[in-house]
Amino acid sequence: MTNISLELDGTLGVLVIGVLVSICLFGILTAQAFSYFRTFTNDCSGLRVFVAFVWTCDLAHTVTVSAGVYIMAVKDFGQTPKLVKPPFEANMSVVFTGIVAALVQSFFARRIWVLSQKIYITSICWFLCILRLVLSVLVAKGAFEMVDWTQYMEDWGGAIIALLVLSACIDFLVFGSLCYYLWRERAHAFKRTAKLLEKIVCWTIQTALLTSMASLTMLIVFITIRNSHAWLGIFMFLPQLFSNSLLASLNLRATVRRHFEDQREIPIALIDQSGCFLNDPNTGQAPSPKLPPMIFAPSDMRRITVI
Repeated sequence: MTNISLELDGTLGVLVIGVLVSICLFGILTAQAFSYFRTFTNDCSGLRVFVAFVWTCDLAHTVTVSAGVYIMAVKDFGQTPKLVKPPFEANMSVVFTGIVAALVQSFFARRIWVLSQKIYITSICWFLCILRLVLSVLVAKGAFEMVDWTQYMEDWGGAIIALLVLSACIDFLVFGSLCYYLWRERAHAFKRTAKLLEKIVCWTIQTALLTSMASLTMLIVFITIRNSHAWLGIFMFLPQLFSNSLLASLNLRATVRRHFEDQREIPIALIDQSGCFLNDPNTGQAPSPKLPPMIFAPSDMRRITVI
């Protein structure tokens, strides 16, 4: 009896825990999505449709993974022949995981182009995202055709390792590039803007750690204790980590806007070489010396781009 209990802890037990975490994170995602659609009503329709589609895919993942674990833990419980092959619903969740991860990573890759105006890094990231999605579909295809779990791991173990390694590499490449270009913008910013950029870099690193550490943890667990389902427990809520990082990044713009809403832009023509204010030719008066130190020159309009 004890052996059976230990075996269930390493299989169904971790899957149930993973589903519970997935459901909780989906609740947080839904709250973030509600806040986004209520706050950013002026966003372009394309971005709003994109967010809605990511949320829908996340919903589909949550439903399929919950249904799959329910079938394994309740409906087919005790029927060993059925437990060696995951149900259709559980296999479908792999597809939705690949879609969500590819969409979110591609979105952040686009930000690299917005900040750097260099398309080659973004193109590399997009290519890797497409490759990751293809690998996810292939792994799911193998799961649909699975006859025995042990045989599946022997046949597709290498592809799963490649998928986990690729996911972590994309995260490090995308968020590493974002942090680099944001930090580079800091060198051209005024003091108050520089502090905000430092915060954005910290938030970016924290966001990257969630997804990249999850992928690395799955990889380590998969290699060291492949017979355990512990890595699948993390895989259950991986898309929710991606989706929440996307919505958190979009909702961060509210903080950025509050930072700038009291700032005024002063043309460079009203500042002499020593940094003193000159008289405005239209009013005959100099700008108020009490203005915050946020001065943007037409030749150097370095804005914090958070879309």
